[in-house]
Amino acid sequence: MLAGLPEAEAVQALEEVWTLSGVQPVGGRSPVEIVHRLAERAHAERTPPLAPADAERILAFLAVEGRPAAALDAIGRLASGRALDGALEAWGRRAAAIEAEGAPADRVRFSPAFGRVFGYYDGVVFEVRSTALGAEFPVAAGGRYDGLLARLGAKRAAGAVGCMVRPWRAFAGGQQ
Repeated sequence: MLAGLPEAEAVQALEEVWTLSGVQPVGGRSPVEIVHRLAERAHAERTPPLAPADAERILAFLAVEGRPAAALDAIGRLASGRALDGALEAWGRRAAAIEAEGAPADRVRFSPAFGRVFGYYDGVVFEVRSTALGAEFPVAAGGRYDGLLARLGAKRAAGAVGCMVRPWRAFAGGQQ
């Protein structure tokens, strides 16, 4: 219902529902942010389903996994003729830079299916894992969020990267 209203009316209606029901908003999102998200979801629901050939290409893309150079070659073959050369070249440069810094090539994996649920990441995301702990317990995780400051109101974007390290897992994993 709210998604079909102009933004100001939708915000007013949402606030009225909260007042009438005695609901106190939690989580720190403003009524405007909530209305925007509801409108995005309503739009997504009206989007027609993918054609079978497009769904197959997406599944093939998500199935790519391995060492970065080989994975990017596979994605390049899938993307042939789809104007992704610039993005693939940028990914290739990043992979080469990671390798040049000494990351062991046999232990770095690329997977387009890997991601984060946090909306502020807008670039490379990563995890550092220990074979002793398994994939469910990363020792460290993080990524790039270059656009976060601009989305928070800054006049321009700034390069940013962050990660979280769990030292107790690093020690528990031994020398793996």
